[in-house]
Amino acid sequence: MDARLPWGWGNARLEIMKMPERNPRRVAASVLLIGIALALFASPFTQSWGGYRLPWLTPYLLWAGLIALTALLLGKDPDDDA
Repeated sequence: MDARLPWGWGNARLEIMKMPERNPRRVAASVLLIGIALALFASPFTQSWGGYRLPWLTPYLLWAGLIALTALLLGKDPDDDA
């Protein structure tokens, strides 16, 4: 499907891309990661680990671990262009 450009570039056409289909594995991994993030940073559990005398960089390390876990579980979609 395509549409004409509104600003009068003659016969130039704008191609409209279709949304890719959802991969159930990636959706499940995303929901899992959101649950882990909520449990770590937005629950009463935060007060329990925050109450210990942990180093100041503990929240940053938890975020880094969550980001690394996201990269590991979701990674690069094999259907993406190289």
